[in-house]
Amino acid sequence: MAAALGSLATSASGFTLHERASPSSTLLRALRRRSFSEARDLDDPDTILGAANEAGIGADAVDGWLTDDDVDAQLRNDMADTRDPLPEARSLSHRLSGRDGQSRYSTASAVFRHGDNRLVMPGFQPFAVYEVAMANVAPEVERRDPPGDVEQILEWATYPLATAEIAELRGIGIDDAREELERAGARFEAVAGDGYWSPR
Repeated sequence: MAAALGSLATSASGFTLHERASPSSTLLRALRRRSFSEARDLDDPDTILGAANEAGIGADAVDGWLTDDDVDAQLRNDMADTRDPLPEARSLSHRLSGRDGQSRYSTASAVFRHGDNRLVMPGFQPFAVYEVAMANVAPEVERRDPPGDVEQILEWATYPLATAEIAELRGIGIDDAREELERAGARFEAVAGDGYWSPR
């Protein structure tokens, strides 16, 4: 069930490059957080409905997606694409997963598409690599100046951010980011050895 919602969130949303977040992207983040940070079962209806509620998506909409033939078809297409890496990814085969001679994308792989532009990044990449990818795929998107303090980040974010995310955006160490957040009076929710921050 969660796979279908994740597929819908990444591929069948109205999200554009100029939006900070959409309900579908917020849903995808909420599902990832519950899986990776909280070790919840993604096939548990309570996990799915909790993530949907966090994204402002009602239970009726979720139920409709889960029984929609188009959503099922999109999921199956996404599953097939995962097991058929693009040529750019195959040229970096050491960054792919697979066995018995069958390659597949590993976790955190990304394909950026915008108009006729495409950039493929197999495997996890540092933040700076995604920044370069965005500049190549969508050079018309204006790059903002780095945030001057954590308050700026928390005001911009539409959902709680992990300490490491805030540190990356600020260009400082995790301990320094944590100290800044504490001084700013940000609200902290402990999860999986660290946690997430949001404005008071």
